[in-house]
Amino acid sequence: GTPGGAHTPNRSSSSSPRTPGPSGKRKLMVSEENRTPSKRGRRGGGGTELPGQSGDPAETHGPLPQNASLFMGFAFMLTASSETDRLSNLAFSEDEEDYVQTGPYNKAYTESQLQAGGGFILPDFNEEQCQAAYQSLLIADQHCRTRKYLLCVSSGVPCVSHIWVRDCCRENKLLNYRNYLLPAGAGPDGAIVDRNSFFC
Repeated sequence: GTPGGAHTPNRSSSSSPRTPGPSGKRKLMVSEENRTPSKRGRRGGGGTELPGQSGDPAETHGPLPQNASLFMGFAFMLTASSETDRLSNLAFSEDEEDYVQTGPYNKAYTESQLQAGGGFILPDFNEEQCQAAYQSLLIADQHCRTRKYLLCVSSGVPCVSHIWVRDCCRENKLLNYRNYLLPAGAGPDGAIVDRNSFFC
């Protein structure tokens, strides 16, 4: 007796009289699949595009800028919050209603928006290049504890929400990034924590 034989679809439907139940069911499914590609339909579940996931990032992040010098003179670094950051930020946002506006964040797309607008992307924190630029900014989805974020906070580089990039691209003009600043590190009352406390 080879019990494994019953599991292979070819044998169980044709040469396995001991298990009429499954083979009967299988035949029904086969005839259904011939009429409609039910496997595909089942996976899609009706709506194949979920907003902010497989949809167009331009919907949630704004278009690529029409103005090729929109972000000219700026040097940008990009980082993203971790699951831990998001959870701890959530605790603050329950107390502070307008703690920081956030939304879907596609770092690669945001980077391409900045480059299309003439911005210079720094792959990592570099103090000399930051000082050489007319203005260097760190773009993130919310306050986070990544190395880049902490280095930028300690050297005075403003940390700005990616919502600023989205709004600039939607309006095709440079908005005041100071209205989109992320906290250096918020205390329980929303106050900014002393920068040096990160490096104690």
